[in-house]
Amino acid sequence: MKSVLLKISMMLVGLVMSVAVFAQGDDPCNPGGDPGGGPDNCPIDSWVYVLIAAVVILAAVKAYKAKKLKAVSN
Repeated sequence: MKSVLLKISMMLVGLVMSVAVFAQGDDPCNPGGDPGGGPDNCPIDSWVYVLIAAVVILAAVKAYKAKKLKAVSN
């Protein structure tokens, strides 16, 4: 089970890193292509919301499984 989670984690890290690299294109919110940032008038990318939702769902599933395992062992 842990090896499957490790493989999925590594694939997600690779995906996030590739998206981050492609996100450095010509952008009116980031003049000059400065990777350090630009003006503060740019919205958060929608993929950040997807990532946050995935983390919350995974944390809830893990907490549910831990609670269920603890209830079975008692």
